[in-house]
Amino acid sequence: MEEVLIDDNMVFDIDNLKGFLNDTSSFGFIAKENNKIIGFAYCYTLLRPDGKTMFYLHSI
Repeated sequence: MEEVLIDDNMVFDIDNLKGFLNDTSSFGFIAKENNKIIGFAYCYTLLRPDGKTMFYLHSI
């Protein structure tokens, strides 16, 4: 997973990752091929000005 994060110009930090995973408004997905992680995406639940919620999908 660290190689994938580095490819997206992220600095891998286990404490930050744990914080992300424990946040109920954050979601992460991985793509695997032949049991190897080849990509990832993450998103957030956001409150819109009209009171509805939406997903902001990032880093596909």
